[in-house]
Amino acid sequence: MRHRVLAIAIAALLIPAMAPLGGGEVEAAPKKKVAVQKKAKAKAGGAKKKGNSASRPRRPAAAAPAVVDDPSQPLGASWKRHLDRYFAQNRPEFGAFVAIDVETGAPVAVSEYTSNARIAHPATTAAFPAASIFKVITTAALLEGGAIKPGTSTCYSGGSHSLEPVHLKDSKRDRACRSLAGAFAHSTNAVFGKLAIRHLDAGRLVAMAERLGFNRVLRLGELEAESRAVRPAGELALARMAAGFANSTLAPLHGAVLGAIVATGGLLPSGVTLAPKGTASATAVDPTGRLISADAAARIREMMVTTSVDGTAGKYLARFKGHGGGVAVKTGTLTSTDGSGLFNTWMVGFFPASRPEFAFAALVSTKGSGPVKAGHLTRHAIDTFLKLKRARAGQS
Repeated sequence: MRHRVLAIAIAALLIPAMAPLGGGEVEAAPKKKVAVQKKAKAKAGGAKKKGNSASRPRRPAAAAPAVVDDPSQPLGASWKRHLDRYFAQNRPEFGAFVAIDVETGAPVAVSEYTSNARIAHPATTAAFPAASIFKVITTAALLEGGAIKPGTSTCYSGGSHSLEPVHLKDSKRDRACRSLAGAFAHSTNAVFGKLAIRHLDAGRLVAMAERLGFNRVLRLGELEAESRAVRPAGELALARMAAGFANSTLAPLHGAVLGAIVATGGLLPSGVTLAPKGTASATAVDPTGRLISADAAARIREMMVTTSVDGTAGKYLARFKGHGGGVAVKTGTLTSTDGSGLFNTWMVGFFPASRPEFAFAALVSTKGSGPVKAGHLTRHAIDTFLKLKRARAGQS
């Protein structure tokens, strides 16, 4: 029996972990499969304790620093100070948390961390793949087209780590089906790929991206960002872009503005300007500031709330469900393909979902899949915000 356990442990050590390479998060395995995996891990773990002292323990995320407030400072300044400390303790390769007022876009707290002068200001630099945050753009384009509703169901197979032609054709392998709303909450890449090639084209997808700030100079006070969306060539490239695998980069500042646009029912925050650049359309923003329809924004808001409770952000943010409807969020995960080896995780959204006080973007980039991700950062940021508010209101 001991020889069998040792064999399992050795096999577990020799098989490398597969990091997600795609724009969408890896979906949960079926319960039976998860149970088998847990049992195997438990056996392997027991074997390591007995005979493998050479394995290196994974560095745990640093404990969240205690929240000590200075009431003489604005709440945002105190909040930023705590976020700065969190980054300093956890030391990712790059990180940023940007919170803005949903109506005006005025910065509430902007905290960033860099370990490399190559990207001096991660909060305003579009050096990171947009990953599944781009599914917000794709969803807006699908809903505005009119043919697709949140409940529209699509059957699929595969696509967790990449999208290939086989994932985009209906076949007998398609034994799982998800609505657009469910695919958004669980970041199901194959569903977005199929919907894009059936109901969108490159021009319509890029046009929606540019309407929402890509390929433009986004200015907010003294802050400026330029996110990019490159026109895809061919159906496969279109599907990959729609799912968030390729053709787009995003600055955290822009991510926070995307959250604010959804929070305000499709309106551009009053203090934000979008100027055309390069090949971007010169079409002016609607005088009312409307970028997407109120109905489309409302449907995306509902999907983002589901994401924080039952979707890819649930394990980080479900605890806030009782605070004004919880958090409205979209997550993203993607390994950079520029040779940097960066593993990028995102959260973009607003809080509270029912009456938003701020929109935000959280980015954490590490060398390989590190112990700290955007979900940890977002949870800490919201926890700290609530504690500071309670302290200033004289509550325990």
